[in-house]
Amino acid sequence: MKTLRIILSAIAGILVTAGVAYATFYTYTYYSTVQADNGVFEYGCIPRPSANVNGGDWFILNNDTHEPESCTSITTYSDKIQVHLDNCFDQVITGYVTVDEAFAREGITPGLMMGLCEWTIWFYDREGNLINPSTLSSGSGGTPGISSNLWVWVRGAD
Repeated sequence: MKTLRIILSAIAGILVTAGVAYATFYTYTYYSTVQADNGVFEYGCIPRPSANVNGGDWFILNNDTHEPESCTSITTYSDKIQVHLDNCFDQVITGYVTVDEAFAREGITPGLMMGLCEWTIWFYDREGNLINPSTLSSGSGGTPGISSNLWVWVRGAD
């Protein structure tokens, strides 16, 4: 009986491993604007503050390893930033904004208001006080080589 359990456990392990390998190697066609079923789109980008140690305007990170999806520009205000989209949604389904490890270490928390054509993001410190985003820099956190940024993603119907 013990031998049978060992054999069945081994078979189950092989099946689970094969299932994981199948899921891991599944590929899909990438489109410039990611579209799911029934006109549902996913947009996202990485807003990053100026590299100037005194802060400044925010920008959308776009390089060999980070590509924005339908984000066109950022407007920096004294109390918030607005990320503008190249296409307005008819309806917002869900979305999120989160900080990276450098901002998290500093206790910076973003607040997000999803609009149909833009995302408005406020920043708060550990005590819940509003932070002027133009005072933040991509070197926040004091760790050399670590750049601070946000991760923003939304799903919406078009």
